[in-house]
Amino acid sequence: TAQLATGVRQYNEMVTAAAQLVSSANADSPLAVMSEQRCRDELTGATDRLMGWAQAFEELGQLR
Repeated sequence: TAQLATGVRQYNEMVTAAAQLVSSANADSPLAVMSEQRCRDELTGATDRLMGWAQAFEELGQLR
């Protein structure tokens, strides 16, 4: 249950990062470009964590 809650939290982080990315992509200032890169980095990190969770759950399923 704790693992599932962590996965849900990480998914929410990814969605938040995606929303920030879209929001910052609509701005043209130099700060927006820096913010866009930060959001992309956050989104990439969240995606990597989700892929890790998916792989872990798949491996756990194979243990049965």
